[in-house]
Amino acid sequence: MSSQSVKLKCQRPIVQCVELMLEVILGIVIVDIKIYLPYLLDLQELSLTKNVENLQMETIVPVKRVKADNKSNEEKDIALIVSYLNDPIKGQNLRNGFAQQFPGRQLIAARTHDPTQKKKAGSRSVHYDFQIQLDDGSWWNIEHKGSQDYRKISNDLPPWSGGVQFFNGGLEKYRLSKKYAEQWYDSYIGSELLYKEYLNSSPSISIPTKDEWIYRDAKQQGDPKTKFGMELKRAVKKRGEKSLIKLRDNFVPLFFESITDQDIEEFKEDVFPILLSSFEQKHAWLQIAGDLSTGNYYFKWTPSLSISNIHNISFSFKKDIDITIESDCEYPIHGILRWGKGAGFSNLRLDLK
Repeated sequence: MSSQSVKLKCQRPIVQCVELMLEVILGIVIVDIKIYLPYLLDLQELSLTKNVENLQMETIVPVKRVKADNKSNEEKDIALIVSYLNDPIKGQNLRNGFAQQFPGRQLIAARTHDPTQKKKAGSRSVHYDFQIQLDDGSWWNIEHKGSQDYRKISNDLPPWSGGVQFFNGGLEKYRLSKKYAEQWYDSYIGSELLYKEYLNSSPSISIPTKDEWIYRDAKQQGDPKTKFGMELKRAVKKRGEKSLIKLRDNFVPLFFESITDQDIEEFKEDVFPILLSSFEQKHAWLQIAGDLSTGNYYFKWTPSLSISNIHNISFSFKKDIDITIESDCEYPIHGILRWGKGAGFSNLRLDLK
């Protein structure tokens, strides 16, 4: 049978067809539904259109995840993983896989965070997602990278390949990001281009200073905070435009041409300690491809990674500024300098992946 979920329609009471379990873990409800068909000898013989004893099976299209729910989905995934690792039955495969990857070590428990620490795992300054306890009493920091795609995990790709990034770097982390923001301001905001195009009918709106716009708009993880930024976003969307993508497409090639050897050296100085700290905080990586709750998933444990030297940094561009970092890490490292909350509005960031 395929890995697709299945909905059952039956004249018999539904309790004869499914086993439903509800768990509340850290305030999150985990629903576990298992098909229970004791009167069917071989489920593999069923097709998606064949009726057997008044039982009709049809495909359910999985709900596609959207970017806006990334944080909440990740929290639910971590809560489910931790619950499985603490369950002697459900977590057996994951624990056995850990023992195979790390001979002589046994995984005996898991938790979402260290209760003695104020900052929780998964936050911007804590570069891991949950913790596991080994049989010697030590606690390891684990980075989770998950994908809903049910497919085998390649041994040739880095352990973060299933996720979006392994480090989310705000504008303040890199001088290159600040240079991008400054040039954007000069081109479109300080020049009054955007004001004349979208806000000339709002005389009460003033153009913020460069420092104010960078701090309150470009640097923000969420929506812009200046009155100019908020009104600009509203005016752009009122015209039926999602963001200032056309301006971004014009700006990116010009910014790429402005990158100097000094910018490259400064970026190297900025990114190296970030990579070093990020890798040092992770004792291991756990990749999951598929749906853990249904049993249709692949997984892979990967030992911690290290970096001690960056050999070369190169830049290119498509929609955004793409970065390739060559180092003594066993996997290639890439970065992307982009807007995260609508091009030209807010959340200018540089993600490592």
